[in-house]
Amino acid sequence: MNSSGAGHLITLEPADSLSFSLSTNSTPQAALTISNPSSVENVAFKVKTTRPMRYLVRPNQGVIGPNSSATVLVILQQKDCDELLRLDQAERQLSNDKFLVQSVGVEAEFCDLLTKKSSKEVNDDLTSLWNQAEKAQISNKKLRCRFTEGTIGGGSSNDLSTPQQLSNALLDNSPTDGAASSNTSSVHPPTSYGSSSSNGRSNFATASYASGPTDDAAARTLELASEMAVLRKKYDELVAFTVQLTAQRDTLINDLDKFRQQNQKLTAEQTRLKRQTTEMGTLRQRRTTTADADASTPRHPDAVSAPAPATKVCPSIHRDMMIYAALHGLYV
Repeated sequence: MNSSGAGHLITLEPADSLSFSLSTNSTPQAALTISNPSSVENVAFKVKTTRPMRYLVRPNQGVIGPNSSATVLVILQQKDCDELLRLDQAERQLSNDKFLVQSVGVEAEFCDLLTKKSSKEVNDDLTSLWNQAEKAQISNKKLRCRFTEGTIGGGSSNDLSTPQQLSNALLDNSPTDGAASSNTSSVHPPTSYGSSSSNGRSNFATASYASGPTDDAAARTLELASEMAVLRKKYDELVAFTVQLTAQRDTLINDLDKFRQQNQKLTAEQTRLKRQTTEMGTLRQRRTTTADADASTPRHPDAVSAPAPATKVCPSIHRDMMIYAALHGLYV
């Protein structure tokens, strides 16, 4: 496990890696326990991953009181589990999936305010806290992911194999780990509302605070139960809507491939016609240029002209020329 950052300390269980037991048509999960051993300091935590589309994290952020702990449920989605099962053991070992657990100290007043706010307000306050936190104050701990086939003894909880089981796991309450101080009534919130927008789904967890059995706590519990029922219904609707969108996306991708092929054929035909048009225009221009050049070029003075008509010679002169030629050996 690698760690860096501020001086405050949290402990992780497991400390080095998260193990997932892979089996066909299952949704493996691993539990990560984050503990705050400090007796005075409240700690906010946030969980990140290098593969946000592969894992669901519940919750992905929260606040832990002194001497308390929180359990984070990490769920490997079924399609990714099946994909990993198709790989051999050596290839699975090359997987570089990692989780980063960040923590930062928070004031007790901040935790007290969280107990009086709705889930959305709690989530907004935590998001604002992380945006304003200085880098030097944040502690980082890294965990690797390991994948095995079969059941891991004493490891993660039961696998989730149906959308309803997954919905229940994402929305049900988690038990509060760690007790409140015996002589104080300070707040010990092991978890808080969190969300993960990396894969288009929201991962919610109950904000559970260790306090005395008061009427306010009972009213808070009823309010949270009502909110969870609404959220569960919305989540199931989102899952069904996501499946529908995925089918429509696949259809659109197929249509787009067909249109691209048709477009390529039309582009090639258009290019061929343009090339032919250009060649015909060039040939026509050459012919026109040659004809104009012939018409405008003057004839050279030494050019051979048509033979002049023969001049008639007097018969007597012709006879004398024949005799002269015979005498001098010129006549053949």
